[in-house]
Amino acid sequence: VTALLGHGSMAANLVYAEVLTCGEDALESCLLLSVERRANYGTETTVLRRYLFDVPEELVRFCSSHRLKLGKLSAAFCLSGQGAAGLPELILACASQGLAKL
Repeated sequence: VTALLGHGSMAANLVYAEVLTCGEDALESCLLLSVERRANYGTETTVLRRYLFDVPEELVRFCSSHRLKLGKLSAAFCLSGQGAAGLPELILACASQGLAKL
């Protein structure tokens, strides 16, 4: 799902959702919603915010092995008890990356 927000000569915001899952590693599915700013000219984008829905176990390892950066993570929403299984690992990983708050 992708949406492009903006108009005129202003820089546009790009909003998209990614379903993170891996059947081989038994990673439960979760949703990563990203908001990026696209430059007026060229194809460069800057991540503004990311929101994570459910935090399964082994998510941090999955993100690092797939080169998915969680540095701009603004919030994590746990929709069930099982969706919070990887929350302690995520908090420790964000703290080690210098993320001020989650």
